[in-house]
Amino acid sequence: MRILWRSTAHIFWQYPSLWLPVVLADLIAFCLRSLQGWITHAVINSLLVGHSVLSGGPEPLQTLPVAWAAVFGVSKLLVEFLNICLYATAMVAISILIPALIAQTKAPWQQILLAVKQLRAQILLFSTKVLGMLLVAVLLNIELIAYLPRLHFLQMPSTFGAMRDQGIILIALLFAAIAWLLAPSAVAILRPPESLPRDSSGLRQARIFAAISVLASAAIDILATVVAPSFVPLLRTAFGMQFFWAVASAASALPYIPLFIAFHLIANPDTHPADAAEAELDERTEPGL
Repeated sequence: MRILWRSTAHIFWQYPSLWLPVVLADLIAFCLRSLQGWITHAVINSLLVGHSVLSGGPEPLQTLPVAWAAVFGVSKLLVEFLNICLYATAMVAISILIPALIAQTKAPWQQILLAVKQLRAQILLFSTKVLGMLLVAVLLNIELIAYLPRLHFLQMPSTFGAMRDQGIILIALLFAAIAWLLAPSAVAILRPPESLPRDSSGLRQARIFAAISVLASAAIDILATVVAPSFVPLLRTAFGMQFFWAVASAASALPYIPLFIAFHLIANPDTHPADAAEAELDERTEPGL
């Protein structure tokens, strides 16, 4: 595990261009979420204006909200599914870029497109698994928030702020559990077809790395929420608010870069990026130097 951490850290800092796929995927995902939210608010405002209690049209009031709620729910799920696909594509792109950067060859952008095309079925299946488990986690989180206060021995506070904090912690733990379960599937996408199946040790390392990365991402997201009041002058404008949360979203996505690097190293054990750095370090620490 220590070798995996050292190799991942070496690649992460040695090749900053590997950050680009994840940052680009997160930026597109943030724009999709913002667009979906803006359209939702615009349509709701239009419905409230067009069908007020004074409009004399009681039937639309009973049918339209239900129909539009279904539309909004489907659009939200579609956006989240596309976002997961973007991150999976970034994972594949990083796996293609790593050998090229280590070999100091030209970035194979066309090879990335070809790999994504060849793996599109695996990417879609993996994204469907992630979305399904995320939905289960959200529903389970709601049930736990409602049930845990009944356990008197936990002495859980009942204020809204405390319940919100508990919900954030629970959903972060549930997401980490999902990462633990789905890590082998992610490694399987990056594994060459001719390679032998990985042993249990490599899959265990992938699970641990995935859970820690998801928890780190959740911690950064929580930290952004905590420090947001310090940027009140910036958040007073719509542009400033969008800029702040775009930066916060990109920061929370950073832990996925070393995660995808680690997945590549586990799926491709012949990659030894840290050998040169370790040899140089050994030479510097030899007696007499």
